[in-house]
Amino acid sequence: MSWPIVSIKSVGKVYTGKTPSKLVPEYFGGHIPFVTPTELNRGAYVNSAAQTITELGATQVTVVPINAIMVCCIGSLGKIGIAQRPVATNQQINSIVFDEDKVFPKYGYYACSRLKPVLESLAPATTVAIINKSKFEALEIPLPPLAEQKRIAAILDKADSVRRKRQQAIELADQFLRAVFLDMFGDPVSNPKKWKKGSISTISKIITGYPFKSVEFIQDGNDSVRLCRGANTLTGYFDWSDIVFWPKDKSLELDEYLIKEGDVILAMDRPWISSGLKVCIVESMERETYLVQRVARIRPIKAIYGNFIYSCIKSKSFETHCRPTETTVPHISPIELKNFEIILPDESIVKKYYDIVCRIRRMVNNMKISDFDTELGFNSLNQKAFAGKL
Repeated sequence: MSWPIVSIKSVGKVYTGKTPSKLVPEYFGGHIPFVTPTELNRGAYVNSAAQTITELGATQVTVVPINAIMVCCIGSLGKIGIAQRPVATNQQINSIVFDEDKVFPKYGYYACSRLKPVLESLAPATTVAIINKSKFEALEIPLPPLAEQKRIAAILDKADSVRRKRQQAIELADQFLRAVFLDMFGDPVSNPKKWKKGSISTISKIITGYPFKSVEFIQDGNDSVRLCRGANTLTGYFDWSDIVFWPKDKSLELDEYLIKEGDVILAMDRPWISSGLKVCIVESMERETYLVQRVARIRPIKAIYGNFIYSCIKSKSFETHCRPTETTVPHISPIELKNFEIILPDESIVKKYYDIVCRIRRMVNNMKISDFDTELGFNSLNQKAFAGKL
């Protein structure tokens, strides 16, 4: 099915946010939420913010109405939310007020949520990631009839609800395991239990991926292997909705880059997203998968160290070690990773932690959260919806 492709500015108006002068205290502390990228990607709707402005402060900025689609265009590109009440935003956010006789707001939200890769491709690679208003307005979305937009939004709402429930279950399990980790080992920074310390390389072998050439990617088939990129490595799980493949016969001499069960996989470019650090521990690999450049593989010297290393990487001490910021293009260098200092507890206690983690992960994996097959999850439905195949 073919739908018209239209620019954002042809179906709505874009407003760039602004911060009132902080030299005027009367501008702040009112009832109008002042939204920053921190409030985006926490669910579709935004109705509050850590900071607020007064009616006087609102005279210095543009207050966007209910159903405005807010998209971060500086720093954390692509973070998104829908205004559930009138709000103001800072200058990192462009807000779209769609013509509601042309674009159903929730459809507009899902359409704009697909623009993140485009935004990243347009942003300069060596400075602060930024998309100006004119470039943003020129971005295009498909425009089916309104009735079809509402149908698509309803389907994606249901799929998104399932996805969020699954992620909530994973997050609850992670919170429990963080508490277990702190109880057994103590805070890695203050090290109250006086464990020995050493480089993460003491208990693991670390490599970064191979520079596979995109011109040699092929279609999936019996003669292909899967490649693991930063886009596939998310916060605690792998997303295989967007996969690239490599000729199997060319991978015969690249066994060093093969991913195996128990490996910890870390995205090195833009590693921190709204839901946390892009790092996963491999529980199983149903097909041969190779590591791509700018993705790291941390392979424990013994299986029992895998979950311990994973927890150390997810700790605040790792973020402090790498020192990413909101307004730069954060990345982790191989040297930074290899030099990360961790606690080195007795192997017996690491084994106990490993056993606990394995039990919890089995419980999470066995949860019957949805009837969706893995391949028919949210991302797959999203792709089909915007291809007119639902």
